[in-house]
Amino acid sequence: MKRLWKGCLGLALALTTQTTYAQQMQWQPVTAPQASSANLGVRLLPPEPAVPAVQRAWLGQDDAAPSRIVRAQSFDPNVVPPPPPPPPPGLPANAGTDEKYNCAVKANCNSGGGPGFYDQAKDTVIGIPGAIGGLFHGDSGRCPFQSDHHFDYVSSPVSNPFYMYDPRSLTEIKPLVIYQHVPGSNYAFQGGNIWFYGLQGSVAFTDLFSIAIEKLGAVTFSPNSTAHGISSSTGFAEVMLGPKFTFLRCESSKTLLAAGLNFDLPIGSKQVFQNTGDLSIIPYLSFAQGFGKSSYGSFNFMNTTGYSFAVDNDRTDFLYSSFHLDYDVVNLNKIFPLIEVNWFHYTTNGDHPSTFGFEGRDLANFGSGGVAGHDELSIAVGLRYKFAEWLQTGFIAEFPLIHRDLMSYRLGFDLIFRY
Repeated sequence: MKRLWKGCLGLALALTTQTTYAQQMQWQPVTAPQASSANLGVRLLPPEPAVPAVQRAWLGQDDAAPSRIVRAQSFDPNVVPPPPPPPPPGLPANAGTDEKYNCAVKANCNSGGGPGFYDQAKDTVIGIPGAIGGLFHGDSGRCPFQSDHHFDYVSSPVSNPFYMYDPRSLTEIKPLVIYQHVPGSNYAFQGGNIWFYGLQGSVAFTDLFSIAIEKLGAVTFSPNSTAHGISSSTGFAEVMLGPKFTFLRCESSKTLLAAGLNFDLPIGSKQVFQNTGDLSIIPYLSFAQGFGKSSYGSFNFMNTTGYSFAVDNDRTDFLYSSFHLDYDVVNLNKIFPLIEVNWFHYTTNGDHPSTFGFEGRDLANFGSGGVAGHDELSIAVGLRYKFAEWLQTGFIAEFPLIHRDLMSYRLGFDLIFRY
């Protein structure tokens, strides 16, 4: 028994001594144990990520590279996220603000972006492969010789048909009739009537360039007096034709601006004064603007301003300007009540043997003397009706405001067949 008790006491003292030695208060480095050459079959590896292989591929990580994402952690902000999905197809980018889209790639409607007028004019002139330019090269979405139908809400003018021009590029045939009553105060006619019956026509090679025949037909003079050498006669009228270039056409602002050059050829009948002189050249500008649209309708304004000058001294020269305002009732593009004002100012006298001291405005060039500085101003009211865009008609009644030389009043009618 004593031996057992002594043995337990010795064991307890030995254990107490070992614990005391292991709990020293001052830290001391220890010598690294010698590496054992024995292979224990255990190898320490870096911790595996808590992201499956499919998710690592989705994140663009290489399976061989360790992931920065570990179990119980959110995504590391340094991990590059996947790219967003592509936008849905079929919608044009910035269609609402693209200048080329809004202005039909023909005009620079504002100061920001897009080619300027000079660049567009240059491209138009030199754009045709192997020819004189893009004047004869139509748009891909337009049929050959088709009219410009982006501005169908505009009504063509009715009065002053030989000098007031629609700025659009159009392909059409327009039969027309003009009746003009001569006042009794005119000393040469002493009353009577003047008729014109014929047609106009134009061909649109592109929505920028067209060629028009502005006057082709016959004239009838029926004076009440023959004392001054004017008798009732009918004859072939002067021929007027020329090119037109629509150099500004902006669909978003409803703006059109064209320039043209007509040639007035006096190759008509002598009996109705359609052979005076050699030639008159008529450069002009034609402008149209839509505005004031509401649920009741919208307005369209148009103006043509030009100058007719002769290449000889036989014909009179004149400046003119014609104004047109129509209203598209309820925006139906069918009924267009309109009002027009026409102004002629003679600048140079003619030197033709047959002179009367007055002129014939758009129906004849007498080559009269004593008309320089003379003005003619008239107002016209009427209506254009569209059965369809290809078939239209117009009526007008015109009255002079100053000087009633050859016009007491005028009635006009036309019928348009437009392609």
